[in-house]
Amino acid sequence: MMRPVLLRGHEKPITAVKFNFDGDLLFTASAEKKVNLWYSISGERIGSFEPKAAVRTLEVSNDSEILIVGTNAITLEFFKVNGGELLGYISMDARYKSVQLSYGDKKLLVVFSFLEIWRVIVYLAC
Repeated sequence: MMRPVLLRGHEKPITAVKFNFDGDLLFTASAEKKVNLWYSISGERIGSFEPKAAVRTLEVSNDSEILIVGTNAITLEFFKVNGGELLGYISMDARYKSVQLSYGDKKLLVVFSFLEIWRVIVYLAC
């Protein structure tokens, strides 16, 4: 039987949500420059990430090791899920709309706007 779990952890509007591959973790992002990590079964908050700007989109690797955050600023940020460490970022003069990893995490699809024109880039893993 399904039961609702109310998650409280953001003060500004929710902008993105994402389950991990196994479905046991849930990531919620908001306009307040914050991503929360929850156990999806209990609703317990187990961590937070602090990107440089309000979050528009997010993605998590299939092994739940890497969190990718697309912000309203010019950064696509990469965090280590366990511990929240910022691993690095890609900076473009763009507004990110969506990020998506391929199965197996070999390709990263990025949809963004530059000069009010929406574009798509695919990054390949090295």
